[in-house]
Amino acid sequence: MRYIISFITTLLITLAAHADNDWTYYADKLDAAIAGRTKYLTLKESRINNLKQLAGNCNEPTRQYTLNEKLINEYMNYSLDSALHYALKNRELALTTHNDSIITNSEITIAHIYNSTGLMPKEAYEILTRLDRHSMQGPTIKQYCILALQIYYNLANQAFDPGIRSQYKATAQAYRDSALRLSPDNEIILANKYIEEGNYKMALQTVFLEDGLSTTDAAARYHVLAQIYGLQNNSAMQKKYLAQAAWCDMVNGVREYMALQELARILYDEGDTGRAYKYIHQSISDAIACNARSRMLEMSKTIPIIDADYNRKQAETNMMLYAACACIGVLSVLLLAIAVYVHKRNRKLQAAKQMQEELNRRLELSYTEQQQLNERLQTLNENLLQANHEWQSMNGELQQANRIKEEYVTQFMNLSSEYLSKMESYRNNLLKIASQRNFDQLYDTIKSSRRLEKEINDFYAKFDEAFLHLFPTFVDDFNKLLLPECRIKPKHDERLNTELRIFALQRLGITDSEKVAKFLRCSFSTIYNYRTKMKNRAIDRDEFEEKIMNLP
Repeated sequence: MRYIISFITTLLITLAAHADNDWTYYADKLDAAIAGRTKYLTLKESRINNLKQLAGNCNEPTRQYTLNEKLINEYMNYSLDSALHYALKNRELALTTHNDSIITNSEITIAHIYNSTGLMPKEAYEILTRLDRHSMQGPTIKQYCILALQIYYNLANQAFDPGIRSQYKATAQAYRDSALRLSPDNEIILANKYIEEGNYKMALQTVFLEDGLSTTDAAARYHVLAQIYGLQNNSAMQKKYLAQAAWCDMVNGVREYMALQELARILYDEGDTGRAYKYIHQSISDAIACNARSRMLEMSKTIPIIDADYNRKQAETNMMLYAACACIGVLSVLLLAIAVYVHKRNRKLQAAKQMQEELNRRLELSYTEQQQLNERLQTLNENLLQANHEWQSMNGELQQANRIKEEYVTQFMNLSSEYLSKMESYRNNLLKIASQRNFDQLYDTIKSSRRLEKEINDFYAKFDEAFLHLFPTFVDDFNKLLLPECRIKPKHDERLNTELRIFALQRLGITDSEKVAKFLRCSFSTIYNYRTKMKNRAIDRDEFEEKIMNLP
């Protein structure tokens, strides 16, 4: 049971919130239409002026009568004086035609205007009783019944004697039934009948229509719907449809209406005095402009009440504003005193803060200097480590260079000793031949180059052996620097060839092409071509020579 009660409570709160949101939407929409009232009235005046121009330029009575009827329809809810003016002109035109139907129509229109003012029911009644109902046909009899219905309802509302009021009301209901027989599709009259009978469900079904329509017919139906919901004590729906009816009146330039003033009374009862004040004054302003005296009389009782309450609330608001201003003044003085005190305190705090900042700055400077000193010491240590590393690297290079020098000095001494022995043997052989005075053999021996070539080959073999002893992986390491398809493979009887010897000498530090050319007994251009060719075959041309110097 507890959950059911909670659910119902939540549902009611949700519905109430939804209703409030709906009302806010329609109220804002109506307020916007009131704010743009001048624009809608200008459109109305434009339509009226166009009809006036057409009527003024028309000389044909029947056509002019039709145009005057259109002007009367425009003026009926806009300016009753102007509507009566054109109705009287139409009666004059009708009398010239000698057409009973047109004359009757003009009289019905005048009676309708008299009745709409609310102050001429007697004159309207006299016209009604003067008309011959039995001679009427078609639309004329329908208009007659509707006019009679409206006149008798108006007389019933103004009657002081209850008996007379009942008679007028009964007569009005009789004419209503006649009007419904002649016009069964008149939903407004049918709905009012259901309302009088208390059949609100059928009344709602008769005039119900969707929201947001803006025609004058929609305004009338919205007003009837509001009346039905008001009789059912459904204030939310009543306000909604009154707001929509009033919105239709505003956008259609209507000045004679009931919806906005009824909505003003409801809002006043609910405590929304601001909107009630605005709506009732808009209603009275339009009623005065339209000369709808019955509406002015209806509102004459309501306006003073709403104005008095509005002025009272304005006075209360002003008093609250004065009190608020006084409080603000006192608070301003207090705030000024507090501001002075705070300013003085802030100055002291600022001075203390500056002293603290100065102390912090000095401490920070000391800390910064200490950091700088540490950074310098760290940089010095790094430099020392780097120098030590460079020294170790240089020492290794020097040791390697010393080893190479020792190897080559040993090889040079051995090679020089061998050459001395060979030169001694060669000299003894020449002496032996010369002592035998065998000059032809001596000449052939001296001229022959086989011995020299053998010595050169032996020299290169010794060089290759000595170099590869120092750099045993030179050939493989050198080939790794070249493209795979360009790598060098010495012949089976060679350890190094000429190309390899050029870069072997470069690895030993001999980079002068002229010295290399003399060592290898070839031309300078040959050395240059070999070097260029090998560089073009290298994987990394830019660092090729540097990588050769770093081969292990």
